[in-house]
Amino acid sequence: MINMDKFKMKYRKRITPWYFYPPIGVLGSNREEINLRERSELQDSSSLYVHIPFCASICTYCGFYRTISLKKEKLLEAYLIALEKEIVMYAKTPYVKSLKFGAVYFGGGTPSVLSSTQLERLLEICKREFNLSDNAQITIEGNSSSLDETKLSKILLKGFNRLSLGVQTFNDAIGKSLNLPHSWHQAIKIIEQARNIGYRNISIDLMYNLPGETLEIWEDDLKKAIALGVDHVTVFFLSVLPNTLLEQQLKDNRILPIGSRDKEIKMYELAIKTLTGAGYLQERLTDFVKSEVEGWVYGRLRAACTDVVGLGAGAFGYLNHYLYHNLRSIDGYINAVKDRQFPINISKKISVVEEMHGFMAVGLRDLKVNKQKFKKRFGLEAQDVFYDTLNRLESKGWIELTDEEIRLSYLGMLWAVEVCREFYSPEVRTLLGKIGCNKTKDFWKDKLSRLIKRIGSY
Repeated sequence: MINMDKFKMKYRKRITPWYFYPPIGVLGSNREEINLRERSELQDSSSLYVHIPFCASICTYCGFYRTISLKKEKLLEAYLIALEKEIVMYAKTPYVKSLKFGAVYFGGGTPSVLSSTQLERLLEICKREFNLSDNAQITIEGNSSSLDETKLSKILLKGFNRLSLGVQTFNDAIGKSLNLPHSWHQAIKIIEQARNIGYRNISIDLMYNLPGETLEIWEDDLKKAIALGVDHVTVFFLSVLPNTLLEQQLKDNRILPIGSRDKEIKMYELAIKTLTGAGYLQERLTDFVKSEVEGWVYGRLRAACTDVVGLGAGAFGYLNHYLYHNLRSIDGYINAVKDRQFPINISKKISVVEEMHGFMAVGLRDLKVNKQKFKKRFGLEAQDVFYDTLNRLESKGWIELTDEEIRLSYLGMLWAVEVCREFYSPEVRTLLGKIGCNKTKDFWKDKLSRLIKRIGSY
């Protein structure tokens, strides 16, 4: 029998996830040279991430690295030139030459603020310089305020085959309070246009537990997504990040409050029930996809801890066992590339032991870890390496063990990031404690706030 009250006391709030392991903050100021002189021995597909840190406006909750693009044409063009040079720098290395890429992801920021010509130029360079598979999934993030039929048609013809739209909510009152750059009518219009043009994989992001949001409003958002027939729905709970306008608005009572942790969990459960009830498959913690559509390949590859070439200011990457984070400053990034230097701010080689911890901690975001894939990667059985942790989590009802998989239970899904953290190594736990985020209740204290200022938010 699971003692839910005791469980809830331990975890006073659900933790905002880190998307790489170990969390980049524990690496300090290390800048180790990444060994790209040898060929990769891994046979798995790799992925490209291209960061476009420009937006037409800034949403109040956003903690990603970005800047207003309006009236900054010269800076934007200088950035794109630097990005093209960085692409070529990586493509010339023996290690990257040996990689086969199954996914390309243009993220931001808002990549759709670029013109169709600029987007086509970047993608053509990626195709020319990197070994993309014939069926590579190529995604662009965007929103309806910076997309139209003409741009959608042109970039589809050039190879962008998956569209990810940051809708967040179809409720205009809530959207306005968050400074979203579109109305629900605009969001619906661009989804319908994209479908008519020929996009066969359309994804939207929806956020829940927003200021003033009720369960009824959230259910209406989910039903609108289903009615529109979008192929992929990603649901996120709202994280109030430090040093954002939203954080200050909430402190000053200038915006309606967000819901409690229990309400947040109810909203997640409602999303699972509503979307799976409409025929969507839950592909990972936050992602629901139609059964007849290919899922999010970039997300799947990242969860499998495969190589990621991260390009652009503030981008994260993982190459040849090295985790790295690029310079966040656009000017600093441009100047580094001008000097023919990889624009890396932090980088560190990750040990095999830490990679095993990461395979579990990140892999469970996909709901399950395949035991055979773990053994193929590391030559060891996951149940031997994590015997005590797995038995403890199974006895508490957080995971289920089968002959083939280590799988999150329903309870484990609700608190998945907390469960994933059980696989963090003792060394990483110690370092997280030193920067003030090992305990849930202290997760966003001042030390982490300063950390985010320095290295950026995930």
